[in-house]
Amino acid sequence: PGLRLEIEPSPVKVTPEQAHHLALVLGELVMNSAKYGRGHGGLYLRLHARLDDGLVSLVYRDRGPGYPPDVLGGRGRSLGLWLVDAIVTTSLQGEWSIRNEDGAVTELCFPVRHREKGGELDG
Repeated sequence: PGLRLEIEPSPVKVTPEQAHHLALVLGELVMNSAKYGRGHGGLYLRLHARLDDGLVSLVYRDRGPGYPPDVLGGRGRSLGLWLVDAIVTTSLQGEWSIRNEDGAVTELCFPVRHREKGGELDG
């Protein structure tokens, strides 16, 4: 079975630092999907981002069996999910949640930052 990747176009712009943190988070989520998220037709991944009232909302999903009940309950998390938690809450100063909805769904929400110009925030 193959890989199907769906990334919806988005006008959301983040700083290079936020992009770095998001790359680490997405790397962990993709690794989890590759290990546990294969469905009958292979690996299907979908990514969508939007900006609402200064908050970036990013939704990542696969079509596998979903998160196990102990992981949804906050127990039995892998090292990768602990890393996701640390990056989102500390480095991105945001929140995240997981749920099952035709597969595993991970949603991140964090404040948008503006790029610095001349030592000041560009806003």
